[in-house]
Amino acid sequence: MALYRFPEMNPPGGWLYRQAESKAIIVGESHYDLVNLVIAHRRHKGYKPIDRSSVILDVERQICTRLGSQQCKSEGPEDTWVPVPSKHNIFDIETIRSFSAAAWSWLKEGGKLIDEPEAERRAEICRACPANSDAGQGCMRCHLAKVVGTLVPEKRKLDGLTMCVFCGCDLRAKILMPEDVIVKSDQGRDIKYPLHCWQREILDSHKSLRTD
Repeated sequence: MALYRFPEMNPPGGWLYRQAESKAIIVGESHYDLVNLVIAHRRHKGYKPIDRSSVILDVERQICTRLGSQQCKSEGPEDTWVPVPSKHNIFDIETIRSFSAAAWSWLKEGGKLIDEPEAERRAEICRACPANSDAGQGCMRCHLAKVVGTLVPEKRKLDGLTMCVFCGCDLRAKILMPEDVIVKSDQGRDIKYPLHCWQREILDSHKSLRTD
């Protein structure tokens, strides 16, 4: 993982931590405040660890999953951290066009949805991932949410999903996409997803098929 370089400064997206076991999103006013809130939440729920040094590590490592090397530093050569590129902007026009071409057209045309067990598996990974975040997404998030909210069938909407910090896609729609649509929606964008991400599984699988 990685550590935040500037604990005295607010990180992009704010002081936000997602507790995996409870799925609670904890928001603090500062580094110190967030660590205290996480400790209090864990103590209340009976989660470990609750010592301050361990919680600081957990908080900073999670925050760094949505940041790059300018804000965070790797913990060493064995670190599996994937920094977000400094030029990465999930709200640029190319991001919107890419998602629009592959996902919105697929939904509008009544595209086939994946089966429910696989959708729930993907959703569960996203729910536990700090990159599933509303933080700092502003009016663009509202616009995307309205469009996707209209197009995704009501009975297939799953709770606890917002927008992916890495790809900028609304996860309520993306978890329902067949693999070929996932690949098209990310084509040419060179997104570096974390090792635990289900999207990385798909993209790596398709890359290996092309090289075989």
